[in-house]
Amino acid sequence: MFALRTPRRSMPEPDLECEVCVVGGGPSGAILARRLAILGHDVCLVERAMSCAGRPGESLAPGVVPMLDAAGVRDAFEELGPLRMPAAVVRWATTEAERVAHPALLIERSRLDEALLATAARAGVRVLRPVTAERPARRDSNNRWRVPLRADGRTCELEARFVCEATGRRGLFGGDAPRRSGARTLALTTYARGAKLTLPVVEALADGWLWAAPLPDGRASVMVFVDEPHSLDARDRALRARLAASPIACGWTDLAPVVVRDATAHARDSVVARDALRIGEAAFTIDPLSAQGVQAAISTALHAAIVVHTILVASARTDAALAFYSGRCDESVARHAAWSKRLYAERAKSFNGTFWLRRTATLVPAPIAPIALSAGSPVARPAALTLARAATVTAIPGIIDDLVDLVPALHHPALDRPIAYLGGTALALLLEDLAYADSPARLIEKWSRRIPPARAHAILDWLIARGVIEAAH
Repeated sequence: MFALRTPRRSMPEPDLECEVCVVGGGPSGAILARRLAILGHDVCLVERAMSCAGRPGESLAPGVVPMLDAAGVRDAFEELGPLRMPAAVVRWATTEAERVAHPALLIERSRLDEALLATAARAGVRVLRPVTAERPARRDSNNRWRVPLRADGRTCELEARFVCEATGRRGLFGGDAPRRSGARTLALTTYARGAKLTLPVVEALADGWLWAAPLPDGRASVMVFVDEPHSLDARDRALRARLAASPIACGWTDLAPVVVRDATAHARDSVVARDALRIGEAAFTIDPLSAQGVQAAISTALHAAIVVHTILVASARTDAALAFYSGRCDESVARHAAWSKRLYAERAKSFNGTFWLRRTATLVPAPIAPIALSAGSPVARPAALTLARAATVTAIPGIIDDLVDLVPALHHPALDRPIAYLGGTALALLLEDLAYADSPARLIEKWSRRIPPARAHAILDWLIARGVIEAAH
């Protein structure tokens, strides 16, 4: 659980007050604060750094674009002019490097963070920086949070009804220590001058792996992921030794000073309470091989905004909101862990060094894939249809408009989790029509009154292919 600082016996009136205090100004904190302000809440965001300069480059998958749309910050992102890369140079499971169609958006992380903070401020968030927040305490009289703040050698306190921790790995509340969900990993980061890259690079090495990407000024942003060396000198030597062993990067010798970051995947068991919540890397981190750290942070921010809003304005739904957020975090951790371990296993088949074996020692079940409709092989449709006996519809926590509530969801052994929506359509409503339309043609006719006919056909085939809908006898 969240550990609390013991409040002083006599606590004076606070210097500042707000409804929600967000501590941390990275992507998750900025997007959460902005969204809550738009939903009508009084929000303060506390960021300890005056500038985000020095944060390394970031490679984002194209899937981040709809998430930025949902967060309302896509225009601010596009104004930064991200480099759109159509492919990458990959040397992974073979000894030869090859060009792989792997689209990516390259952005300087420091510029992204500044842009997102600016969008939060424009939405009405009070951004306090450079200000350091210390561990909060609950005030005895009204059970609100008191957050001690420090800036320029001075101290004050902020009182808030809800506190959101977006401080990354360093944590704010204390309490349960993060548990490792992957092998201990360090990222050795630098910039290589004169690298002359035109595409991102992903390369497996004997005892680590390399990621590099071109920057507009001709440098390359470089990260080498390794098991943990023991000293700063060892870390510098580790980086240079691995670049020298790379057929692609062996000529990169004009390097900026090495910066070391913890890149170990971890998760916390306690991510949400009735008046506090962890988001982004404060809740969990994923293996850097996924290249989806920012996407995961944005996803937690969007979910967290709905959860906090629900608790504050519809307290009767608090239990559903808590279960919803915990479940989404657990699902994300499991999905990314399974995906990354299988990529490590692919490499370990041809190179079984210690680095690779540590990351494939305990393979987890197949990853939980996002539910999506896709064109597949034609499905034979029975003349008469019915809902399979193994299929049931029961309520689970889900999102309705801007609140968490219990929503009807489909359960079936062929599904790795309950599904409330498919293709943006509530499944329970569609399944009810089976009682009045027992043939494919009649069912499609009824569904097409709710949704486009093409989507109706795709959903029917998807359900038949998984045995949710079967032949009536």
